[in-house]
Amino acid sequence: MRVAVSNLAWEADRDSAVAQALRRTGIDAIDVVPGRYFPDPAVATRAEAQAVRDWWRDQGMEIVGMQSLLFGADGLNVFGPPEIQDRMLRRLDAACQLGGWLGAGPLVFGAPRNRDASGLGADEAQDIAVAFLRRLGAIADRHGVRICVEPVPARYGCNFMTTSAAASAVVAAVDHDGIGLQLDTGTLRVTGENVETVLEAQGGVVGHVHASEPDLVALGSLGALGVDHEAVAATLRRLRPDLTVSIEMLPAPEPVARVEAAARLAQRAYGNVLPDGAAQVAAR
Repeated sequence: MRVAVSNLAWEADRDSAVAQALRRTGIDAIDVVPGRYFPDPAVATRAEAQAVRDWWRDQGMEIVGMQSLLFGADGLNVFGPPEIQDRMLRRLDAACQLGGWLGAGPLVFGAPRNRDASGLGADEAQDIAVAFLRRLGAIADRHGVRICVEPVPARYGCNFMTTSAAASAVVAAVDHDGIGLQLDTGTLRVTGENVETVLEAQGGVVGHVHASEPDLVALGSLGALGVDHEAVAATLRRLRPDLTVSIEMLPAPEPVARVEAAARLAQRAYGNVLPDGAAQVAAR
């Protein structure tokens, strides 16, 4: 498996220091939060996106994914009236275009505030979401990317697709190549779901993986209360070794050392590590 790191974990002014740290661990891929470089994806240009892509490539890093697609966008909801849905799709269209320019394949769609199903029955909410995601899948196809729907637990303020099983059911109903499932290890830990059960049931639609802890604290910092990354990795190697596993953590003080420590942990669990301790990027 290939290991990547999401730049959610640091601010853009630390890019150079983080890139140097990641090279020491053998990691050569990142996920990006577009808001780090583009306050509004709708006004970003191909040249600007190419400049960001080229800068990371010069550091030895490939942009492989994107998250936080609706950061900074207010008043958008999958379950809103048609005009709100249309506005949301236009914003996501811009995000998909930007993702394509950056070279990101999977685009993670979490956004709990933008899928507030309050007041709707379960069947009605699913019907609306499926119709919306089919439209979004067509947009993603057009830009050469794939939207990976992320389950977000109720603990984080979400009320729709709060488990991997629930999100898998929606993705299966959408039945569109442009829509896949995001697997998140921290979410699995919070919801008490088993990664093997999820992958055996819906592993074929999983398009990306986040290696995370509950509440997006530093990878490995919760000890026995956190994720057993070795066990998750063993299951992924058996069932979906082709997937990229990207570290996801919230920003915190001393981000460079924190990211490097997490990267080494993730390489030991999910990547290939040589006997002398030097990391070797997994075959892709």
